[in-house]
Amino acid sequence: MTRLLSIAITVIFMVCGYQMSAGTRYWKGTASTNWSTAANWSPAGIPSDGDDLVFDQSGINTSIQNTPSLRLNSLTVQSTGSSVTYSFTPASSATLSFSGTGNCFSIGTNCTLTIPSTLGFDMGVWGAMSSMTVGGNFILNGNLVFEWSAGQLSIGNGGSMTINGNLTYNSPNGLLNVDGTLLLNSGFTIPSSAAQIIIGSTGTMAVHNAFNYQASGNITVNGSLRLNDSFTVPYTSSQLIIGPAGSLVVSGSFLYESSGNINVNGSMTVNAMEIPWTQSQIVIGNSGLLSVNGPFTYHSSSDFVVNGNGSFHINNTYSSNVLHTINGSGLVKVDAGQTMTLNSDLTVSGNLTVTGNLIVPATRTLKVNGILKIKPG
Repeated sequence: MTRLLSIAITVIFMVCGYQMSAGTRYWKGTASTNWSTAANWSPAGIPSDGDDLVFDQSGINTSIQNTPSLRLNSLTVQSTGSSVTYSFTPASSATLSFSGTGNCFSIGTNCTLTIPSTLGFDMGVWGAMSSMTVGGNFILNGNLVFEWSAGQLSIGNGGSMTINGNLTYNSPNGLLNVDGTLLLNSGFTIPSSAAQIIIGSTGTMAVHNAFNYQASGNITVNGSLRLNDSFTVPYTSSQLIIGPAGSLVVSGSFLYESSGNINVNGSMTVNAMEIPWTQSQIVIGNSGLLSVNGPFTYHSSSDFVVNGNGSFHINNTYSSNVLHTINGSGLVKVDAGQTMTLNSDLTVSGNLTVTGNLIVPATRTLKVNGILKIKPG
């Protein structure tokens, strides 16, 4: 009994001692650039698991060396006005992970943090319902794993985040919110989850490698989204929503297998595009423009609707089995040398301008209540 009581007291002491050791430390860098020098921190001491670390304009020797692997509660780079620039470099490969709740990682305005490829960031092993906020500049040359449950990764207006490694965003019910600039120069994967992406009116997101989006949450573009490689949305219920001021450009191939709709109220320009057998509906709103520069195959049990002043511009071959409706002053334009083949009926109450070829099989109906313009191709 005495032995068990002794063990219990020891365990309690160890737990309490660990909790007491966690605290807030400020980088001062007064002794050297070495992370592991106690005198470089205030209060003096080498950071340990569970600490909150703050880097501000009071620190010197801002190119910090020997960054270790740690499980932090939070990390903050902040400024009260003057610019702050920091960089972390490990002696060998290392990873920073975070165990806190709330805003666990924050880079304020006028602040810059640069991370080499040998230092990774893991937002997911320990935390839950935590957030990461970039209001300044964050340059990550390594990998970022973001898996916090219901977590939020936010790039604020005026903020910039550049990732030259791989970004894996696997946050169940998470939100990737871009009001600043997000530049992804390597692979980008969002595995199966309920995560969603919102690009605000001031936001710009560019992906320079393949983008595989497997989440069921919506992609909403009110700013600019540019995908310079292939873009795949597999069989989910995700919707693609382009707002009135939004712009989506897909330079590679675009495979959309989701049963969710594509709503285009802004500008959407894609290369080769395929929508296989789904229930997805394309709706081009009053101010929307869908321009397809490569072959476009569209098979669905839903209608393709062009409303108001919306436009669908066919710059290559287009084959579809869906029912098409052009309403109001909506426009479908077929370029010279290109072909639109109707495998279903087409009703035109707006404008259909054909400079290329329009093929209407004998079993299909072209009904014109608006304007049909056939021009020499």
